[in-house]
Parts: sequence; C-alpha cells; structure tokens
Amino acid sequence: MLVIAIKLDHGLRTMVALLERLEAIVEDAFGRINSAIATAQPLVSAVQTLDRRSAVLLEQSLTQVHRTEQRIDNTLETGREKLQQLSQSLDDVFDRMQQATSEIQQAVLRPSSEVAAVAKGIRSGLQTYLKRRVSGQ
Repeated sequence: MLVIAIKLDHGLRTMVALLERLEAIVEDAFGRINSAIATAQPLVSAVQTLDRRSAVLLEQSLTQVHRTEQRIDNTLETGREKLQQLSQSLDDVFDRMQQATSEIQQAVLRPSSEVAAVAKGIRSGLQTYLKRRVSGQ
C-alpha cells in the first residue's frame, strides 16, 4: 500500500506540475491574445473610420456623376434644339433665295424677251431698208 501511495503521490505531483505548466501556457496565450486584441483595436477603429469616409466619398462621387449626367443630357438637348432652329433657319433662307431667284429671273427675262423682240423688229426693219436702198427703191 505504501508503494501505491508513493506512486499515487508521485503521479499527483507530476499531474500538478503539468497542470501548473499548462496554466502558465494558457495564461501566456491569453496574454498574447489580449495583446494582439489591444494592438488590433486601433487598426479596427482606423478601418471603421476609413469605411465611413469611403461611404461618404462614394455618395458624393455618385451625386457628382448624377449631376454631370444631367448637365450632359441638358447640353445635348439644348444642342438638338439649336440644331433644329438652325436647320429651320437654313430652310427659310433657302426658300427665300429660291423665291428671290425666281423673282429676279422673271424681272430680267420678261424685259429681255421684250428687248429681243424689239431688236428683232429693228433688225428686220434695217434689213428691209438696206435691201431697198441697195436695190434703189
């Protein structure tokens, strides 16, 4: 029995020593984990701050993009309207030019046909006169 008690005592002491060693290892591990958490906390805070700032910047950027799109759309619409007005103005100018050309042609051609008729009459008269003169009449 004494041998069993000695072995049991020896086993218990070994177990206590191992448990004390395990406790030291666990305490060291917890210390390192707490240290890592303490070190990581400012990083986590910084990442959270960056996340909030990024969200604000993204929202501002999207707002700017939306405004820019609206300005582009408005500019395109204004450009289309101006082109439509220019096209209409050019059509009006061409119509007026055709009308003016037609009026000029009528104003020039009518007298010129009358002048041609008068010139033809004069020519015919001169030819008749010259024929009579040559023939002595």
